[in-house]
Amino acid sequence: MFFIALITYCIVNYLFYFKKQKVSNLIFGTLFLSLIILFFTSSLEFKQYLIFLLIIYIGSIFLKLGLKFIWNIIKSIDHRRKFTKCTSYILLYSLALFIIIKTTGIVGLKWLYFCIFFILDYYYFEFINWFKKEKKVAHKSKNAEWEEAITFAIIAATVIHVFFIQPFTIPTSSMEKNMLVGDFLLVSKINYGANIPNTPLFLPFMHQKIPGTENMPSYSKLIQLGYNRLPGFQKIKNHDIVVFNFPADTIRENMPFDKKMNYVKRCTGIAGDSIQIINQKLYVNNKESILDKELEKQFQYFIIPKDSVHIKPIIYENLENILIQNDIETYAQYQSRRGTLNGIKPSKRKKTEKKIGSQLVNTGLFIVFLTESEKKVIQSKIQKWFDFKQDIMSKNLFPKSLKKDWT
Repeated sequence: MFFIALITYCIVNYLFYFKKQKVSNLIFGTLFLSLIILFFTSSLEFKQYLIFLLIIYIGSIFLKLGLKFIWNIIKSIDHRRKFTKCTSYILLYSLALFIIIKTTGIVGLKWLYFCIFFILDYYYFEFINWFKKEKKVAHKSKNAEWEEAITFAIIAATVIHVFFIQPFTIPTSSMEKNMLVGDFLLVSKINYGANIPNTPLFLPFMHQKIPGTENMPSYSKLIQLGYNRLPGFQKIKNHDIVVFNFPADTIRENMPFDKKMNYVKRCTGIAGDSIQIINQKLYVNNKESILDKELEKQFQYFIIPKDSVHIKPIIYENLENILIQNDIETYAQYQSRRGTLNGIKPSKRKKTEKKIGSQLVNTGLFIVFLTESEKKVIQSKIQKWFDFKQDIMSKNLFPKSLKKDWT
C-alpha cells in the first residue's frame, strides 16, 4: 500500500506542476481512485493507503521547506549572515546555561532551554511582533501559505504534546468507577517534569506503530538520547493518578522506553512505603488504605458452565450480549479451525472471525472483571447454567512468575 500511495502522490504532483491541472480536479480524481482501491481491497488495506498518502504528503512538505531553507542560505549572503547569527546565539546561550546549571546545581533552570525558541522566532518564525523589528511582507502563493500553516501546526502541536500536555484515552477497565474505557484525558507533563524524548525521530501523533498497519514502527532507533527528564513542579504523592510507560512492554523487541505502552494507574505506594493485600484489602504502611474503604473494588472472576447442565450455543450468545450490554470487561475462549483461542473480547468476535477467516465457537469459559454489585446482577441472570469461580490461572506478580525466579 505504501508504493501505491507513493505512485498516487507522484502522479498528482506531475499533473499539478507540469500539466497545470486544477486542485479541485486533482482532489476529485484522488477521491475516485480511493473508492476504486476500497472496492478491490479490504477496509484495513484502504486505511493503510490513506494513512501512507497523508504521511507522504506531510513528509514532502517538510522536505520541500527544508530544501528551500538550505537553498536560500546557499544563494543569498543575507540568509547566510542571519543563519550564522542565529546559530551563534543559540550555541552561546546553550553553553552559558549549561555551565550555570552545572555550577549551581539548580536543575530547575533547565526549563530556560525553551528560550531557544524565542531566538528562532526572532530570526525566522516571527510570530511575535518584536519591538523595533520591521516585518518584511513577502508575497507568497496560497499553496506556500497552506504548506507553512500545516508545518507550523504540526510542529507546535508536537512540542505541546511532548513537553506540556498530551491527550490520552483509557484503554482498559482497570480504573473503572473512576475512569471508563474510552474516556478522553488531557494529561499535564509539567507537574512531574516532562520526559525529553529518548527517540527524537518519530512520526507526529503516532506512538508505537503506524495506524492501519500490523506492526510497522512509527519511529526510528537511529538516534537514542537516553533518559532525561525536566524538573517538575511537584513530586508524586500517594493516591495520585499517573500516566507512565509500561516497563515490561513486549510488543516489539528492544522497544525504546519512551515508546512503550501508555498506562494510567493510581499511585498506591511511593518509595519507602510497605504494601500488603490481606483478605482482598489493601494496607499501606500497616494501615488500611483510605481509598480501599471509599472505592468499590473490581475482582477477576471465571464464569464456567455447570457440569450437570447441557448448555445450548444460544445461551452462550445470550451471556455474551448480557456482558456487552452491561459494559463488563470480558475475555472469552473460542474454538476455531486454527485451534483454541484465548483472551478474545466478545465485542470483537466478528472482527476476529473476519481477520482469521474462520467461525468462532464459544467454549463457555469467560474471564470477567466485576465489582460485587455487578457480580450480583450478572449472577442472578445466569446462575441456572453457569458457576462463578474466583481463582488464579497464572500466579504472576510483576515482573516475574511466583512459581520461579524469586529467592
